[in-house]
Amino acid sequence: MSKKRFRENVRNQLQMKDKERVKEETEAVQNRLFAHDVWQKSSVIALTYAVGDEFPTKQIIEQAFNEGKRIAMPKCVPETKDMRFYEIEQLDQLEPSFFGLMEPDPDQCKKIVRDQIDLLIVPGLVYDRKGYRIGFGGGYFDRFLAGYRSFDTVSLAYREQLAAERFPNEPHDQRVNFVITADEVIECQ
Repeated sequence: MSKKRFRENVRNQLQMKDKERVKEETEAVQNRLFAHDVWQKSSVIALTYAVGDEFPTKQIIEQAFNEGKRIAMPKCVPETKDMRFYEIEQLDQLEPSFFGLMEPDPDQCKKIVRDQIDLLIVPGLVYDRKGYRIGFGGGYFDRFLAGYRSFDTVSLAYREQLAAERFPNEPHDQRVNFVITADEVIECQ
């Protein structure tokens, strides 16, 4: 099955999911994340502000702020398909960007370099047990994750997002260290 087909199947399953079940599963995944060592030992957490089909991150950002952790969020550079991370201190430092994304306003935030990040929460749509993911098609995270990494990587997923079968991987695809679902923490590397 193609990546496009995997994306379509998972999107359809997520749209049909019962809202109460989504709420319960979201809470269970977040609790597993907050209890995990990678969260506990991290002081700078990088993640996106979730939109659309992405696993919700607003409560994760708020929890990080409550625990005194620093939050870094990416600003995409479409011309090069790169990301630059900026520290936000409050959610109103985000601004609408292309494709309906919410990204940090560089005029209000200071830049964060790769070595300052302790934990990167990597978005996606479909995951396998080896840590490979099918994202939303831009390749931004695969480019950022290629090469040297001084930080842990985690993806958060609903049960429907964990693929039962292998999906196509390409040489540039990058794995995450952990996939966290409501049922388990999958150590991938």
